[in-house]
Amino acid sequence: MRRRRFSNWRKTATSVSIPARSCAPCSRRPVSGMSKRLHHWESPRRRLSQRVSPLPTRRNPGAGVSELPAQLSEALRGWGDNPVAIELFSSGETVPVGASELRRRVREMIAALSREGVRRDDIVALFLENSIDYVTLILALLEMRAVPLFAKLEYRRTELSTLFRDLDPDAVIIESSYLHVIEPHLSGQGVIIREVASAGKSTLRPVVPVERHHAEAGFADLATSINCTYRGDGELLGSIATEAQYRLGAKVLQDGLQGCRGESMLFPLPLSHIFSLVGCLFVPLFQGMTGILARTVHPRLIFGALETLHVEHVTAVPEIYRLLLRSGKDTQRFPALRTFVSGGSVLHAREYDELTEAFSLEVLHGYGLTEFTPVSRNSRGDARRGTIGPVCEGVDVRIDNPDSTGSGEILLRSDALCAGYYNRPQVTRRAFRDGWFHTGDRGRFRETHLVFEGEIKETRKVNGVMVDLQEVRRAVLAASTAEDATVFLEGNAITALLKIPESVDIDKEEKRLRHVLVHQIAPYKVPRRIARID
Repeated sequence: MRRRRFSNWRKTATSVSIPARSCAPCSRRPVSGMSKRLHHWESPRRRLSQRVSPLPTRRNPGAGVSELPAQLSEALRGWGDNPVAIELFSSGETVPVGASELRRRVREMIAALSREGVRRDDIVALFLENSIDYVTLILALLEMRAVPLFAKLEYRRTELSTLFRDLDPDAVIIESSYLHVIEPHLSGQGVIIREVASAGKSTLRPVVPVERHHAEAGFADLATSINCTYRGDGELLGSIATEAQYRLGAKVLQDGLQGCRGESMLFPLPLSHIFSLVGCLFVPLFQGMTGILARTVHPRLIFGALETLHVEHVTAVPEIYRLLLRSGKDTQRFPALRTFVSGGSVLHAREYDELTEAFSLEVLHGYGLTEFTPVSRNSRGDARRGTIGPVCEGVDVRIDNPDSTGSGEILLRSDALCAGYYNRPQVTRRAFRDGWFHTGDRGRFRETHLVFEGEIKETRKVNGVMVDLQEVRRAVLAASTAEDATVFLEGNAITALLKIPESVDIDKEEKRLRHVLVHQIAPYKVPRRIARID
């Protein structure tokens, strides 16, 4: 089978000004022989009866007519002189891209993806690092009405087996370094790899063309993207995000942020998260703000960027803000800095006070889920310590079965909620009951502000990333001789307690088990402490 290539993909020079393009033809050489092996995997397309049909169980008002690509194009056409995006590398180098250049790249990407067989309604899994390439791909897929499936590079055998079984993408676009991890799970998908030569210089190269198109016709009328999440049942889920979810989410976040054209927002969060997509991609694009994609969380480099790029806003998880606080750096030299937008995990009242005092700014902490972001958020001029803010416009919240303190499960209702979980109708029915979405989170109201009190469902956050405790427990039991295991969050890491015989050397078992688990589950899920149950 003939392999194709992106003949017009452009490399970007590393400089402070908007870079000019220079031709960078792609190589046809295989990567460690994998290109040849991947072609052997292309089995005949499965019959319809052999797969699970998508089940979009909730159809939202306005589904069927996509306005998001047109709005994004209009925003870029009216852009000012400031860059649309700046890529900040771990070396400290910065690579900016302007509006006209980004629009040109999106057009070229659409043409290239179309040549490789990507069509409307195709599900395209993205396993990518933050980059301007990533932004270009997202915008191109949205305009093509293909459906991006946002996945994490940290996923290993457990997550990947579920993803390819239940979400079953038509194509994957991956970093070249990840190909060996994903290779055993491919079964006929088109494959495109991203190869990085140096900062700001990369190439997208097709390995296997896209020849299977199994999503239902019109799926993109409902789904803008599929976003990976968990509900504590031990298996990865694909939340079907609608256009209404993105548009409303961007609007209410901007209402709280009050960002202005020409300002900039720095974010070190992966674009695979719904919080990043809504708050760090769409909000800046719609408002004419420069998005700074930080490829590092090193305080020295973050502080350097805040100073030299005159950053007004930062969006991150509380764990990153704690890292900046611990650095002990003098923060008085950032006069442009206005806000820290926070979400993804708990920000304690004491930490709120420390951040506002150390950086002389407003901290806007909020709450959201993959299924709907944001649910609530603090706004400039009305932020309160220890809360996740008032409920946002367009969403109803009630507390289910509150106790004497008013605490209970947070339930949501909105026309902009996700449309269910792809190929998982039973999970969808359990989550959406009696007209309400059951979050599995506990909270209460303090006057008009919502207070988050923890998770009821068997999930926890490690550095702002969701971990399903049942998934980890199953992986631990499968990899060990333990009769039983208890898995829980301890500090900011996972702990596993094993029920194993006294004859087993627990130190050796811990070392062996951790070595096995790094290949079975994402590294951040591997228990930091493994001990015997007393």
